[in-house]
Amino acid sequence: MALDAKSDAAIGLLVDLIALALGTIALAAVTWVDFRLGLSLLVTAVTYFGVLLLCCWGSFHALCFICLIAAGSLNYFFIPPIFSFRISHTQDIIAVVAFLITSLIVARLLTLGHLR
Repeated sequence: MALDAKSDAAIGLLVDLIALALGTIALAAVTWVDFRLGLSLLVTAVTYFGVLLLCCWGSFHALCFICLIAAGSLNYFFIPPIFSFRISHTQDIIAVVAFLITSLIVARLLTLGHLR
């Protein structure tokens, strides 16, 4: 019985690591394509939600980490001043915080749906 619990925990950890790896690779690819095409902050944020859907089989903690990476990428690559984590306009702070809150809610709903 204890062996089954340990193997289930190991499998769960492996699934989370795979979800993190795939999510990070997908975020990097989406960020690169959106940045090279000069797409807006809104379009990139919507495509980041697609990445969350791709990783929906991971745990809530893995999706939270992906949400943090996505919010940081939005800030670094798409909000002026570009290539800096500094935000110069108040509306951009609100946009990043709104994206982060919305993505965390979506992540929670995805994991709740996955558990059912």
